[in-house]
Amino acid sequence: MNIFIFSFVILFGVLGCLGKENGNDLPVDLVTLISASNATNSATPPSNLSYAGNPFVFFRNAAISAKIPTFTGRVESCKSNVTLPAGISIGNTCNITGTATANQSATNYTISATNSFGSTSTTISFQVKDSVCGNGVIEGNEVCDDSNTFNGDSCNSTCSGT
Repeated sequence: MNIFIFSFVILFGVLGCLGKENGNDLPVDLVTLISASNATNSATPPSNLSYAGNPFVFFRNAAISAKIPTFTGRVESCKSNVTLPAGISIGNTCNITGTATANQSATNYTISATNSFGSTSTTISFQVKDSVCGNGVIEGNEVCDDSNTFNGDSCNSTCSGT
């Protein structure tokens, strides 16, 4: 950045002197080029990290739908303050994916998103549990759940089909 500013000062001085000899001002194209070249240089840390739907309940041995955060700015890496549940991982843009392989009570995790200018964080909660066949709610790997565990009706006793 310092080299760019120094180069700009020299270039402006040289062109300014050349332009003044002819009675002209600095060309508009050069001013536009200089102001546009710095428009994408955002020297700010990420902010406003959040996950819709928090807190989360995952079902053991069932793939989770990706948890994709929203944030402001640019994120280069992400991490959790403690290890995520077995089978769940976090990517460099804070997307959380995987298949939980062990039950776990509700646990808070502080997720931090970082770039070279700083970081932001948010706290989320995960619980991992077994699905319950017969409770009337399709969860985990169940393909049906008719509120009972009887065979021969609309769903079998393991909630895996008819």
